Amino acid sequence: MPVKPAKSTPRAAPDWWQASLPALGLALLVVIFYLPALHALFIWDDDFHVLQNASLRSLHGLWRIWTEPGATQQYYPLTWSSFWIDYQLWGLRPLAYHAENILLHALTAVLVWRILRRLNVQGAWLAAALFALHPVCVESVAWVSERKNTLSALFFLLSLRAAIEFWLPRSLTAQGNASEPKTNAVTAFGQRKFYWLALALYLCALWSKSVTAVLPGVILLLVWWKRGSLVRKAGFFVLPFLALGLAMGWITASIEHRFVLDAAANVDEWKLSWGQKFIIAGQALWFYLGKLCWPHPLMFVYPRWAVRASQPLAYLPLAAVVIAFGWLWCKRGTWGRPVLAAVAYFVLVLLPALGFVNIFPFRYSFVADHFQYLAALGPLALAAAGITLLLVRVKNEILRPSIIGALLAVLGVLTWRQTGIYQNLEVLWRDTLARNPNAWMAEDNLGRYLTEQRRFDEAELHYRRAIEIRPNDHIAYYDLGLESAIRGRLDDAIEDFNKTLELNPGFAMSHYQIANVQARKGALEDAIRERTSELRATIEELQRARDVPLPESSPS
Repeated sequence: MPVKPAKSTPRAAPDWWQASLPALGLALLVVIFYLPALHALFIWDDDFHVLQNASLRSLHGLWRIWTEPGATQQYYPLTWSSFWIDYQLWGLRPLAYHAENILLHALTAVLVWRILRRLNVQGAWLAAALFALHPVCVESVAWVSERKNTLSALFFLLSLRAAIEFWLPRSLTAQGNASEPKTNAVTAFGQRKFYWLALALYLCALWSKSVTAVLPGVILLLVWWKRGSLVRKAGFFVLPFLALGLAMGWITASIEHRFVLDAAANVDEWKLSWGQKFIIAGQALWFYLGKLCWPHPLMFVYPRWAVRASQPLAYLPLAAVVIAFGWLWCKRGTWGRPVLAAVAYFVLVLLPALGFVNIFPFRYSFVADHFQYLAALGPLALAAAGITLLLVRVKNEILRPSIIGALLAVLGVLTWRQTGIYQNLEVLWRDTLARNPNAWMAEDNLGRYLTEQRRFDEAELHYRRAIEIRPNDHIAYYDLGLESAIRGRLDDAIEDFNKTLELNPGFAMSHYQIANVQARKGALEDAIRERTSELRATIEELQRARDVPLPESSPS
């Protein structure tokens, strides 16, 4: 009797399928709900970063990006190198720039899932999906200038992934609940190749955006969470990371002050007392957490808070943060440890944008959605873990995925709608003014856009509205003067340019424009005098930027 062949045991699906299908799902969600961004044009700041950036045009420009601080608005050479490559491949077609941002966001979402899964966090894929679809991320993805966010986040997480393999080898995290500190093998470390890989990727993150300098703190936070304590050797290995981060932070701050803050008018707007800075930090933390929980309304420019250090009640938000940390610290032996780790990550990554260091956007608002792009991962991971644990109690097998699907669908629709406001400048500024009527910079920029479209009467209304909101807005007077000059109202143009100089005597471009108008009127002596004043103002500005003493004699 012939022997029947034994039934072959079905082979387990290869591990890469387990990784690729959820990853493809995340990427597909990002692509679907960010489709409107592919039709968007360049918007605010994209002109400085891409459209008018001469450094993108040649190999010499690429050399300047890496070797000449001030050649770009910030020293983020890897970010601007990505723009350089885009320009060489696609020219000024916005579709390619937006598609790359979307791709970077999708890759970052996949990395979030892999890292959280590696750390045994409950609901790792849901956390990545929340990040992929949360509308607060739209500003970083749909705005070309925020390539620095999407690119730096990718390298930040790649570096963190390698760092986990070194500081937290699998023997420490492979088993057990993520909320329980690991006390065994506290001195064990992984292979050194992961250390050097993490360091190299960290440098790439810093070259993309210097706020990623917080990575050493994040590493120590994860070590404390998973190991149960910090050992001296763990801190020793972090020192090279800390040195690189401090150096890059110093370079960025120096360039920001020399070429942006010190060159701007009304520098007093950045002169805040330490009391005001602590108030801003407390309010900002709750603001960002609130937008994660209830993302409405989202604005491109939020109202700038009036901060009064003399009011005791203004310190309540910060006091609430301190109390919350104290309570979680008391619970660190049980459930409080992972919660404290998530909250501490949120605060740590937000730290550069909490008001302690002056940055140019604080001129308009102390908060912005793109400031919490990376920081949002902490609360979102915590929320996903909580939702997952709650859904375990739901007996209905159909209800559980339905709840998750409904949540992601709502976030996806909100993201789709929010992406739509980045279609072009007019849509962006009108949406901003609809939500924040006192956004003087939106009034001014919308007026400038309308002037370029030769819709002069509409433009003038917005310039005057900007001046009404902020009477010392010299830029609005300057733009109003340009509009009057284009329309042939030469006397009005001179009056507006002179008003600009009253508010900002060092604004050289006003002298230049007055000279042009005087030449059109035939007043050549006045035009020459204004050009001389322009030259003097320009030299003074350059001397201030380089901290070189001014010459005694006037320029000829």
